[in-house]
Amino acid sequence: MEFARWVSDVSYSLGLKWIFIALIPITLGWKVAADFKPARPSREIVEEFLTRQRFDVVVTDRMILSDLPLIRATAGTCRMLVAEASPDGWNDAIIRDVAGAMNQLFLVYHGRIYKPQSRWLTVTEYWLSRYLRRLGLAPQRLPLIAVAATESCNAEQLPWSELGMSSHPQSDRASG
Repeated sequence: MEFARWVSDVSYSLGLKWIFIALIPITLGWKVAADFKPARPSREIVEEFLTRQRFDVVVTDRMILSDLPLIRATAGTCRMLVAEASPDGWNDAIIRDVAGAMNQLFLVYHGRIYKPQSRWLTVTEYWLSRYLRRLGLAPQRLPLIAVAATESCNAEQLPWSELGMSSHPQSDRASG
């Protein structure tokens, strides 16, 4: 009984009460930010980009990773496949298998072309931006994209930098 009486005599400072009051919305905000889904899926942004480049675009049901389904784009004799690639490269073999006999295979990350994948860059940026998004300090960005194309496409000459500007899901819709 002595212990119960000792606990009831404890008084908390006003500052400590305010800290607890401030922590409640912060922790709830963290949980909401962790569940944030972009307003526009990557699929739409990539599909619109390829359509602006005058490709006939077909979005398949085949998923290589979670956010971007396999996209087939054609224009004349040009054949192109676009899919999401893993930042750490675990699905490289799958992407090469899907690309098949296409002559060109490269990656697009934030509007820049990479051959081969810069794993230290993509993994580091992936984890850092994921953490910052959860804090609400960074916008959702497009994932690492693998592009396989036939030689007639000259796919590396497309303005992939436009995809680097698609950092906020709503930005393209307003301009476009």
